[in-house]
Amino acid sequence: MSTVPRILMVDDDVDLASIISMKLQTEGFDIKTVSNPDVALETVKEFKPDLILLDINMPEMNGTEYLIELRDLPDTKKVKVIFFTSMSNPWPIFKNRDAVAKDLGAIDFMEKGTDLDLVVKKIRETLMSE
Repeated sequence: MSTVPRILMVDDDVDLASIISMKLQTEGFDIKTVSNPDVALETVKEFKPDLILLDINMPEMNGTEYLIELRDLPDTKKVKVIFFTSMSNPWPIFKNRDAVAKDLGAIDFMEKGTDLDLVVKKIRETLMSE
């Protein structure tokens, strides 16, 4: 991990991404936001984030598809990912969304309504874990 943790936020909700970005910057993170998952696949190679906050419900490529593609790339296999979405359960055929998120390769699952201080706390905990 770099001295200043790098966060890539992939979310098509530009207003929310801007709010989260400002909060994370004030907390000492280097954050980049991308609204298009296809662009985010290239950005992750250049920016080399320590963690990705990933929305699920996006046009063209959803967060689940993005994570699967991310895990298929050799340089990005190990990047930590937290699903960060407004959907309480994006996979309704499964009862345990957290287990599905982990099976897909994400570290955690958070809802967008979560208090921003808790989001920062979860990011710090995730970055400290191996």
